[in-house]
Formats: sequence, structure tokens, C-alpha cells
Amino acid sequence: MSADSRLLDQFTRRQIFNQRFAAGLSRKSLPYMRQMAVEIQAALLVADLDSGDAVKLAAALTAVQAATIEVTERMLLAIMRELLDFADAESAFTRLALQGATDARVDRASKAAVHKGVRGGKLSLQSGKTLQKVAIPQMFRIFANGVALEVGTSVQAGLVEKKAASDIIRQAGTLINTRTKAQQDTLIRTSVNHAGAVARDETYVANKGIVEAEKFVAVLDGNTTITCASLDGTIHAIGEGPHPALHWGCRSIRVPLVQQGVALDLPGGRRTAEGVRPVSARLTYGGWLKKQPEAVQDEVLGVERANLFRSGQVSIQRFTDDTGKVYTLEELKKREGLALD
Repeated sequence: MSADSRLLDQFTRRQIFNQRFAAGLSRKSLPYMRQMAVEIQAALLVADLDSGDAVKLAAALTAVQAATIEVTERMLLAIMRELLDFADAESAFTRLALQGATDARVDRASKAAVHKGVRGGKLSLQSGKTLQKVAIPQMFRIFANGVALEVGTSVQAGLVEKKAASDIIRQAGTLINTRTKAQQDTLIRTSVNHAGAVARDETYVANKGIVEAEKFVAVLDGNTTITCASLDGTIHAIGEGPHPALHWGCRSIRVPLVQQGVALDLPGGRRTAEGVRPVSARLTYGGWLKKQPEAVQDEVLGVERANLFRSGQVSIQRFTDDTGKVYTLEELKKREGLALD
């Protein structure tokens, strides 16, 4: 196994575990969504929608927007603290992974640079035909404004259809607890992937004498976008080229390629031949998972499903976990050794 192949496995495993951390962080933020629903319904109740008073309706919709922004800002404050801690952990993991692939000294990333990148570094998110260049705080504001717009559209439609005020208000709550909750989950997952990308990027920058380039990796499954699939395996100079997250909900990563002169000869393999780089792993998720140690398969799938998978009775098509397993940051740190194995 070459140093590059080992790093590819390690970062792919880590990204699976990071997805579980993102899922856990999303669940942790659900109380904010419940509070948002309460405040939105309260604003609509005050409007006395049955009266048909346009002034009261306009005031209510203004109050709805204010509520969504205020609750989202509080959610952002809580989530940002978690994201910074996660980025610190991801930076430490990246350093350990690199240290296991080289005989050179691996330096720590600048903590200040990592935190600055998480707080204010801009993502280039493709959304339909629109390219949005936004930092995490702006993503949360886009989310809040989107919620307010959807609630307003729902209320206006209800009035046109002459629905009772109670039904319109109930429908607004349902909207928050279904479609909007799914959008909130995507928001959190995108933020986590960005925070992880910043931590890895800053570690690569701190070790330019060791890291030769970065490979874009999108383990291919049924949820992979055309954009990420087309970039899978492409190689880029440090800090240049497309950086995940590339779209809302993006799970792709960039993994390091180690300078040939400092790459270790690893057990069970040898260095990649001088000047030769595999263009793309082009692995399906199931194909990659089959090559992993049983301990990794057990952790990813659960022992029972992993046994069925190894016996060929279950095919795995998705990069996500079907069991609903989530990790706290502490649980993610405990699995650092498994990802590095």
C-alpha cells in the first residue's frame, strides 16, 4: 500500500464518521427549530387572519421574519462553538494521518487561521444555475430568510384558498417541522463539511514541504452530484481549484498526496512509483467498503448488517448510515484510531 492509498482510506473513513457527527449536531439544534415554529405560529395568531386585515397581515409577516432571523442567530452562536471545536479535532486528525505517512516532521496548522476560516471563509456553493459565495453566517441568514419567505407564501396561499386561520397556522407549523427541518439539516451538514475542509486545508498549507498536492475525492454513491462525480480523482495544487463544500449538502473532501521523497514505505506495500499518481479511485461506496478491515465495516454498518454485507446478502449503495447512528465530538475523537488504522 502506498502512502497516498493509505491516506485515501483514512480520510474516507474519517469522512464517514464526520457525517455522523454532522447528524448529531443537526439533532442537537432541533430545539431551535421547535422554538422557531412556536414563535412563528404566535405571530400569525396575533394577526387575526380571519379578519382579512391587510395591515395586521403585513405586520405578522414582518414578525415572522424577525422571529426566524432571531432564532437562527441564536442557533448559529451555539453551532459555531461546536464547529470550531470540531475543526480543531479535524486539524489534529489530519496532522496524525500525515505523520503516519511520512518520515518528516509534520507541523500543526495555525489555530487562529483555522478559526478565521471557519468563521469567515467563503464557500462557492452551486445552487441550480446560481453560484453563491458565502460564509457560514451568511448561509444561516439565507436559511432564515428562506424560512420566512416559505411561511409567507404558505400563509398567502391559505388566504387565497379561504382556509380558516387555525388551518393556516397549523400548516405553518407543519412546514417548519418537515421541509424546513430538512433544510436545517442540510445547512448543518454543509457547515460541518466546510469546517472540516478548512482544518485540512490549513494543515496542508502548514506542511507544503510534505504535501505535494491535493486530490478531490467523492466516494461514488446514489447521492453524489454530477459536479462532484466529475471532479472525483482530479489533482490540484495546495489551496487551488475547487474546494468542498461545492453545493448544499456536499460531502466531498480533498485528501493530501505526499511528496515522494518523504513518503514512508508502509507495511504491505511500497511507495507509489516516482511521478505516478492514480488519476481517480473511482470507487463506489460498496466497493470501497469491501476492502476495509472488518472492524471498520462493523463500525460503519453495525455488526449484524456488516456480517450480511460480507456474506453478499446486503449491497451497500449509500455513503450515509442507515442505522441513524450519530456521534458527539467526544465520540468522534474516540474513533480517531479506527479511522487511522
